[in-house]
Amino acid sequence: MMALVKIGQRTLFGVKKDNLAKRIRTYYEQTGNATEVVEYLVSILLRGALCVGDHSLDLLVNLIHQIFLTSEPNDTLRQHAVYFQKFFSEEQWQTVIARLFQNEANFHKATKETCLYNELLIKRSQMKAEESEEQFKIVSVFKDGSGKKHTWTLSNTKEIPKDSEKDQAEVAELLKIMTTLTIFETPAGVRRFTECMTYKSKRVRTDVEYEVTAAQPKAASSAQISAKPATTKQSQASINNRNNAPEKAPSSGSANVSTKKALATNSDTLLSLPEEAPPTKLKSCSAAPNPTTTEKPPVTKTVKQPEPLDTPTLRYGKTEEQIQENREARKKKKRFERVLSWKNRKKK
Repeated sequence: MMALVKIGQRTLFGVKKDNLAKRIRTYYEQTGNATEVVEYLVSILLRGALCVGDHSLDLLVNLIHQIFLTSEPNDTLRQHAVYFQKFFSEEQWQTVIARLFQNEANFHKATKETCLYNELLIKRSQMKAEESEEQFKIVSVFKDGSGKKHTWTLSNTKEIPKDSEKDQAEVAELLKIMTTLTIFETPAGVRRFTECMTYKSKRVRTDVEYEVTAAQPKAASSAQISAKPATTKQSQASINNRNNAPEKAPSSGSANVSTKKALATNSDTLLSLPEEAPPTKLKSCSAAPNPTTTEKPPVTKTVKQPEPLDTPTLRYGKTEEQIQENREARKKKKRFERVLSWKNRKKK
């Protein structure tokens, strides 16, 4: 047997027509509680008057007949009966009056206030909302049974003209129907809607909007991530070890191997600093991470290049410590190139 789940406020004002009708029928079959089900149906009528879309009760006509023609009469059925008169034939409706009120006089006396609400429900339900890229919602303030104020938001509502006091007043009257329903309670069991205070209709844009903050660093590409060394400090340590080596002239083969390793290390360092201005491109350097050929460095003394400007663009996404470390790495790289150039001249 399906577990019994009481139908809540979000379900009544959020679930689509077909699924909502199935849930209400199932709930009545499981409980036979005509009092609660009638108030569920009233809230759906209110939703149909205020919201865009089809929220009619045409799928629940048989259930309405069953409740008002067979269930035990009570005050809730008498209070809300007039809302459902349109679902009965004239003969059937006379039977309902006889069961609940005994005569026409008692019927009109008991439903005088409800008849006014019913006229507004029918009028606002027949109003068709024009197609628009915008949506509206009603944000209302109610008092609960303990006197505390709370906000209730009804989404996807029909537009309420700003220059029409009549439309605004009609919606205010319809919201008062919520104060006649006892099915909505707080977790503590306090009746949720006892007095309608204020409401306002808000415009809701349906366009997609995403805000990108200036503090977000750019995401590195997969090629850059794979080309980066483990840490910048490791690259610097590799350069320091080579600078501290004895100044013995290397053999031709070892010099080429050493040059390739140094250039590969320098190339990795450049890839790990995409934000910095690259140094002057040497004839012996290759922009690729893994150069296939290496030429001998020039004999002429390299000209010292000025330090890159510390502009906001270059500093974007880096700390002062990282910038200083990158500068030191470039200085050590240039010293290494001068030593290597000196060794090549000495060898010749």
